[in-house]
Amino acid sequence: MLDTSRHPAPYEKKEVRPEVCLYKSPKAAGGVSDVRKAEVMHVFEDDNDHDPFDDDSPDFKDVSSDEQGRTLGRMTLYATAHQASQFRLHVFQVLVFQTYARFLRWDRAGVVVSEKVTFSNSAIAELYWRYTLTDDTSRGHDTTVEELSQGDPIGEEARRALQVEDDAILYKISLGTKGKTYIIARGLYMVIGSPIGRSTRGFSVFCLETKKVGYLKDTWRILSKSLKPEHEIYQKLYHPGVNRIPQIDAASDMLDHSTKTHEVSNRPWVKMDSRKRQEFQIYIHYRIVFETVGYSLLSFRDVKEYVTAIRDAVEAHRDAYHLAKVLHGDISVDNILIDENGRGLLIDWDLSKDLDLQLDTQPSNYGTWRFKAFRLIKELREGEEETVSDYVDDLESFFYVLYWVALRYTKHGLTRQSLNEELYLLYDDYFLDHKGVPRSTASVGRVLLVRYFEPERQFDIKKWPKPELILTYYSEGYLAAHKTGKARLESKDGEWMLKIFDAALGLEGWEVHGERVENECYQVKRG
Repeated sequence: MLDTSRHPAPYEKKEVRPEVCLYKSPKAAGGVSDVRKAEVMHVFEDDNDHDPFDDDSPDFKDVSSDEQGRTLGRMTLYATAHQASQFRLHVFQVLVFQTYARFLRWDRAGVVVSEKVTFSNSAIAELYWRYTLTDDTSRGHDTTVEELSQGDPIGEEARRALQVEDDAILYKISLGTKGKTYIIARGLYMVIGSPIGRSTRGFSVFCLETKKVGYLKDTWRILSKSLKPEHEIYQKLYHPGVNRIPQIDAASDMLDHSTKTHEVSNRPWVKMDSRKRQEFQIYIHYRIVFETVGYSLLSFRDVKEYVTAIRDAVEAHRDAYHLAKVLHGDISVDNILIDENGRGLLIDWDLSKDLDLQLDTQPSNYGTWRFKAFRLIKELREGEEETVSDYVDDLESFFYVLYWVALRYTKHGLTRQSLNEELYLLYDDYFLDHKGVPRSTASVGRVLLVRYFEPERQFDIKKWPKPELILTYYSEGYLAAHKTGKARLESKDGEWMLKIFDAALGLEGWEVHGERVENECYQVKRG
């Protein structure tokens, strides 16, 4: 156990400052703020009133004060950083107050929090004793990943193929008990935005058997009758010849890696909101390796390349729907890549809907909230049920991706303040409804007016002619699609959207004022 309170570790422009960390040994720490080696993080609060949990409350949680909210925020941030800095199945955490402690276990489905345990209770000593005697898997470590030692000849070959620095940390990673073995390089953090959820992260990989470079996606897939493993969806897409998607090298569920929070939630002695007892998803650890190496949409070299990439993703989406009967359902910035030839790839089909199954799947709580169709995130009227996403909703999401990237990374006439207000109000502002589900605060009128009808207000045609043309025609077509239910159904071929892209991309002059820029943004705080 080491005092880490004076040695914060940076994480996502914030500081991770647990007061005490447990390591396997002082040598293993490599420095008292080495979150990459931490076993258990301890969060200290000097006042019992800062505890965000209440043993006497039926639903256990109490964040009625700012101090309680800050404690909850700290523990959540530390759990996120802990899992982002290591290859983990779950992590343990300890909250320490004036007269008692609470023990926590986080996995991708949620967190289990103990009742108050007073310092005189022998259970505290027993917990640490049991933790030190158990194996790495029980502690939450992913044993299918192994750090390579410096000077390993396998590592030297991989460094050259992956084009990484000599001091980059390399890992040997497998897809379970059989199959190929890969080498990956990673930084201090493998960025994830939350301690729960799919926690998807990607790596360029070097295959030891084929000596080729590919791309590995490590994720926690949702166990559901309606959601197939992603490689099965790709096989269905390949059969009729869907283009603009990557090619698979290998894929597998990882051993018996699955979340356990749901098992605890169903026990009668657990305190929580009774409405949420059936809401815990089960997640299965899953890896898929692609032969194709793609790059983030946000790494585009010029405006024409980013618009081309989105156009290609629209084509893949159309063909998947009409030829393979598959609906993507999660159109976002992260799910469109640019290949080495400057063309687009539509990826991440793990939340897609197989239309041949004839199931009402993919309710509005699936997918990337920022880019969802408005009808999926609007406030529900009394008695109104959650909406199931459809093809037109995905087309709407393509527009939000196009517009968001344009605001963030292209030239336009908005001031810094106006830009941040636009991003915040249209993409990030929300409220939680009575079920704790995030809902958009934008009115339907504002969404249609700003997102669909007035792109010329934001974009100067002289400075940015071709994207302006796309945004104008795209918005006019989509406004028509929203006027009536009939028009909405008539827009399901999606061909009008591709025609808009192709017409604009076929014009000359893209090289003028088409370079990528990074517009300065700041977080707009909710009042």
